[in-house]
Amino acid sequence: LLQSAKISEIKNNRATLEPAIQDIAQSYDLKLEDIAATDRSLRISFVPVNLSKTKQLLGDVSRLSGFAIDTFELQTENGQQLVTATYQKAINQSSKVE
Repeated sequence: LLQSAKISEIKNNRATLEPAIQDIAQSYDLKLEDIAATDRSLRISFVPVNLSKTKQLLGDVSRLSGFAIDTFELQTENGQQLVTATYQKAINQSSKVE
C-alpha cells in the first residue's frame, strides 16, 4: 500500500502519522472517530464496516507506525459500533537490565 521509504519517513515523523492513518482508513471506507499518538503509544477509534476491512486497517496502522497492537475493543452504543485499538511501542529486547 505504501512504499517502504514513505513508511520510514512517517515512522520518523509523528506529525505525518495522523494524516497517513486517515488516508488508510479512507481507502477502506472506514470513518475515523479519534487518533491519539505519543512517542510510546497510539490509539485509534473508528466505525467498522466489516471484519476484513477492520483487520486490514489494524495491520496497516501497525506497519505504518511501527507499533504493535496491544488492545482491541468493540463497543456498541445506540446501535452504532465503535472499534478502539491501542498500539504500544515494541520493547527492545536487546536492552536488558542487569
